[in-house]
Amino acid sequence: MNKRKLAVLASCLLLHSGLMSVAGAEQTGGNTGIEEASGDVELEEVVVTADKFKQNTGTKVTVIDEEQIKSQGARNAAEALKDVPGVYVTSNDAQGKAVAMFRGSDAQNTRVFVDGVPLTPVGDGKVDLSVIPAETIEKIEVIKGAVPIIYGINAPGGVIYVTTKKAGGKAGNVLSVVTGDHRYESVFASKTGQIGRLSYLVDVKKERTDGYTLHAKNDEKYFNAKFKYDLSPKASLTVMGSYTETYKELPNRIDPETGAILLSNSLYNTTQGGFFNNTYNWEYEPWKNSYISLVYNQTLSEDNELSLRLYRTKENARLKAFGWLGSWMDQDWLHQSMDGEVEGLEIQDKIRTSNANTIIVGYNHETRNYSEASDAIYSYVQNNKRSYYTGKFYSNYDYSGKSFYLQDNLQVNSKLAVNFGLRHEQLSDWANIHPWGDVFSPIDPNVGTSAKGSATKPAASFSYALTGRTTLHGAFAESYRWPNISERLGPGGVYGAYGTSSWLDYDPNTGKTTYDSLGNVITQQWWHWPDGTWHQPVTCDYLLPEEAINREIGLAHTFPFGLKLDATYFYKNIKNMIKGQESAGNYTTLLYYNIPEVTMHGYEVEGSFPIGKRVKGFLSYSYTNAYDPVAWRQVCDVPQRKYSYGFMYTGNDGMKAYLSLNYSGSYYSIFSTGSGNGTGDSKNATVWTVPAHRTVDLRVSKEKENREYYMRITNLFDEKYYQGYYLRAPGRCVEFGGTVKF
Repeated sequence: MNKRKLAVLASCLLLHSGLMSVAGAEQTGGNTGIEEASGDVELEEVVVTADKFKQNTGTKVTVIDEEQIKSQGARNAAEALKDVPGVYVTSNDAQGKAVAMFRGSDAQNTRVFVDGVPLTPVGDGKVDLSVIPAETIEKIEVIKGAVPIIYGINAPGGVIYVTTKKAGGKAGNVLSVVTGDHRYESVFASKTGQIGRLSYLVDVKKERTDGYTLHAKNDEKYFNAKFKYDLSPKASLTVMGSYTETYKELPNRIDPETGAILLSNSLYNTTQGGFFNNTYNWEYEPWKNSYISLVYNQTLSEDNELSLRLYRTKENARLKAFGWLGSWMDQDWLHQSMDGEVEGLEIQDKIRTSNANTIIVGYNHETRNYSEASDAIYSYVQNNKRSYYTGKFYSNYDYSGKSFYLQDNLQVNSKLAVNFGLRHEQLSDWANIHPWGDVFSPIDPNVGTSAKGSATKPAASFSYALTGRTTLHGAFAESYRWPNISERLGPGGVYGAYGTSSWLDYDPNTGKTTYDSLGNVITQQWWHWPDGTWHQPVTCDYLLPEEAINREIGLAHTFPFGLKLDATYFYKNIKNMIKGQESAGNYTTLLYYNIPEVTMHGYEVEGSFPIGKRVKGFLSYSYTNAYDPVAWRQVCDVPQRKYSYGFMYTGNDGMKAYLSLNYSGSYYSIFSTGSGNGTGDSKNATVWTVPAHRTVDLRVSKEKENREYYMRITNLFDEKYYQGYYLRAPGRCVEFGGTVKF
């Protein structure tokens, strides 16, 4: 194939990647449940979760189904989300997590559910989406910004709801084998069936790679199971569980000019902020994640369904790093063991008061506990003799929260669907940390800090069919996010210390001299901000909860020739946004403070277009203005603009092809465990601009009877780019795979 033909093919296929998410958006309550007809039309029923009661909730949901995930060739949930507009998935995190940020909000503001089980990490508050294998996913539903009350009020960014494949489904037995560049190997096996009233699904996956760069090996094991037992025609019991074990090396950041390993002052983990300063060769040995839930569903009547959900998620990790303290002492291996657990209970009752109205009431109670133990091996030479010393550090955290909620889903008429609700939350926590302690100063259970909080917040959304082809949709919601453990244990940051510092004996805003009670002139520190204003710094002795108001309005239209477009504008106000800041000292620690007011806005466009019977195009475009008023720039790891487009081809002989072009505009980046405008993007860390880049991905597959073979090429044209702060992305990667069903 000559270059001209390849360019034409690439141009066509480029219109594909963005439309993938738009194809998924065809199932959204806000833009695609519209029949193509004139006059009055009825909105198509939309299932927001796996609920039995189907109704249009008036909520805009982007759906990525199993076929789309397979067409992309995504290995996990993180890769499956890369084309969704307004969602930014980054692996720049120093811990190697693949986290999702919505519309400029931090990853701490994103909630993730798997089969109704909230994955709530108790440490840094960020869920690693790479530990959810793509082979287990039936669909992913994404709600951005103003989420319905039933998902909580602590997700000002948005919600990712993953539904795994059904127990007893039609898939039967499945075996997949994949190999590729960098010695990538993957084996997946699944078995599903039914024995009487019992339906079951069990799958395992093993994945390993040497990595595309130095110190990037991964060895991962996954296990998932789902069992459903029909107690009666009106009652069922479902048990679901997952376990992941990962041995992972984290790539070092390399200075492209000198080739030297960069040791950043922003290498933070959780509570022991400065403990991992000036280290490299991070690795987990291992990182374990698990969740299990028990769901009991009971149909009380034709119009009343009761459910009880018990769940438990657990995260356990042992992190190792290498570094040094200075010339007087060698710092060898450092270790940190983290153990966190979340246990919860939720009771929910759905009452259908009419064919057009459903009321959902519920109660949720959740507890979290976290413990951390760190140790380091120091060696030093004294009197020509080398000695060793081991330091130990501890911290503990406990949390308890409960909430009551009410949501009403109403089909007002054949054109208008709305949902509105209210949720009240009460919580309390206790934190205890001994930074830089040793084995002789263990945690004193009588020493610590406790806090309480409560909030009542509303949420509402609507979908209105203006015509048979045009739908107006919108949403409003208030949120309330309690500080996570890292934030809770580290107040003391300073707000206002930006720009140029001056000690003045007068107020530069008024020109008046300041005197004390004895008539003496007071000299105070003032900061001259880049916008020309003067401010005095304020120390945050107590961290306030982060609150936000999300608003959005959008319009969806289906053209007569098949093109579907959905444009959404969003605007959010954030009060007391939580941000991290480095403190001075031998051991640079991370302190936190509140930014009084932050605003973010932007818009997103999704579209899909059938090109004949066998080719479908797609596109998505995002513009996000997420301005950091402290750093005076766009927040980290969020480009102002990103887009993708491409094509999907389905042949009548089992041939399928997927081609997409993905563009990310330039963005700022910091090597830290933070993300966006939040906890790890400290004031003193070096900020680096990641240049804009484009990549092209191609997947071709052939299905015949019960077998499928495919080839996948990512970064087809071998684009050289960075995916984070001095974190070079892989070049062209080729993989081959096959699946057999029996």
